[in-house]
Order: sequence, then structure tokens, then C-alpha cells
Amino acid sequence: MHLVSKRLLSILMLTAIAFAAIIAVSCHSASAAPGKWEQTAFVIIDIQNDYFKGGAMALENSDKAGKNAGKLLAYFRKSGVPVIHVRHENTNASLGFFLPGTDGARIHTCVEPVAGETVLLKHYPNSFQETDLGTVLEKMNIKHLVLSGMQSNVCVRATTLEALKKAYAVTIAEDTLAAVNQSTHKAAVDELSKAGAKMVSSTSLMKR
Repeated sequence: MHLVSKRLLSILMLTAIAFAAIIAVSCHSASAAPGKWEQTAFVIIDIQNDYFKGGAMALENSDKAGKNAGKLLAYFRKSGVPVIHVRHENTNASLGFFLPGTDGARIHTCVEPVAGETVLLKHYPNSFQETDLGTVLEKMNIKHLVLSGMQSNVCVRATTLEALKKAYAVTIAEDTLAAVNQSTHKAAVDELSKAGAKMVSSTSLMKR
């Protein structure tokens, strides 16, 4: 009876040690696991007044895309993800939109920047061209970009292709994009998907 008790005690002790080891490994793994948005930045491209109803270059579905972008922006702010706003100005007045000093060139209220968020000014479709975007991302050690913006086939396209060329992982919230029409938008989406960008909905990103 005494021998049985000793054996039972030994088994219980070994079980407790094994259980403690499992807990320790689990806790270490949890603490070592990267956050779901680690090394990610949310980049909003050219969501400006001229692309909305009444603007000088109104796009199809800009209102809906803008609302979706606003919701996604709120989510990323809450998640602590760095937000970068890119704003375009045309130096060629003959283009008729995004002219310096005009209300049309302002960032739309649906994604209006708040204090502490980076705002970059560009003059070319590619958001990396002659801007500090690359430097900003490097300083924050960003490896993954979530993109939102207008137009799908121009500035979003150019920025995405350049980001992929620079070896960033790129996710595009498709329902936060707008273009002159749906066929143009679809062609851009197909091209960027084939190039390596991941197309998702803003809803799926917020459920990630």
C-alpha cells in the first residue's frame, strides 16, 4: 500500500511538471508571436475633394469608396497601425483638378488626417516618386502596406507596382478604391492582382 502511494505520488509530480512545462512553452509562444498588424502601414492615396460629386474630376462610386475607407481608417487607428496620407497636386493648371490652393485638392473629410499622422505631397502618380514615402516606411521598419485610394488605374496602380518592385507585401482594400468607371477599375484590379497584390474587402481586413 505504501509502495502504491509512492508510485501514485511520483506520477502526480511528473504530471504536474509536464503540465507546467506546457504552460511555460505556450506563454512563451504567445509573447513571442508577432502582432497581426506588425510592420504594417495603412496608406491612403489621393482621397481628395475633386474626386467626389461636385468636384472637378468626380469618379464613379467615390462616395461609397470614401465611406469604406473612413471605416477602415478608424479601425487601423484603433489598432495602432501607422497611417500615411498621400495628397496630390497638379502643377499643370490645364489638367483642371487638384490645383494648388483649391478646395478640390484638399483631403476629403471621410479620411481627414489627425495630429501625428504623416501627410505627404506628391506630383506624380507613383507615391514614391520625389516624396519621402520610402524614407518614412524605412524608419518605421514597415514591410507590409495596406492601400486605399483613388484612382484605381492611375495613382493606386503606379504606387502598388512600385511598392511590389521594392519588395513590400501589398494588400489592397478593393472596396475603398474608385475610378472613372467600373470597367476601368476592374482592369486595374486584375492587373494588380496578377502583379502580386492581394485584393480584399475592407470588411475582411477589419475581421482579420
